[in-house]
Amino acid sequence: ALDEVIAANPEFEIVIVDDESDVVLRATNGALEDLLWATALAFLVVLLFFRNVRNTIITIIGLPVIIVSTLFFMNLFGISINQLSLLALALAVGFLIDDAIVVRENIMRWIGRGYTPHEASSQATAEVALPVLATSATILAVFLPVAYPEGFIGKLFRDFGLTAPPSPSSSPPRGPDNGAHA
Repeated sequence: ALDEVIAANPEFEIVIVDDESDVVLRATNGALEDLLWATALAFLVVLLFFRNVRNTIITIIGLPVIIVSTLFFMNLFGISINQLSLLALALAVGFLIDDAIVVRENIMRWIGRGYTPHEASSQATAEVALPVLATSATILAVFLPVAYPEGFIGKLFRDFGLTAPPSPSSSPPRGPDNGAHA
């Protein structure tokens, strides 16, 4: 694009004084790397907690759906992938893993009581649905106001405040057929 401007205006001398695009690119790539590390570390923490690869995978499996749907909402709100939006996405991964652990652990508790995986999944999910919903509503209540302050701060935190809230609302439903088989 700059080459076209230079070619169309040979009478002007265009000098690039400073180019911060490399810094922005490195920062964004660093934030993406941090998001991947956060996901990998979350996997390891859940694995240490459950001590079962299958249960860990079942708990983590919804992350791609959540991340893609959050990226959809980011696009809808005109939010670019930048350091603050990626930070919010990484934070949201932690919130959602937390909810998934609560649900999964409760399912395993019901299976331990002798229920079939299908029955355990239904009972356990129903038992923790309200607390998990309350957690998601609290995330919405805390982060949405962050997006709307006035002035420079509002512009700075808009992407952060609008990226984290859609994540909990886009997590896949955890019903009777969520892979509860032990």
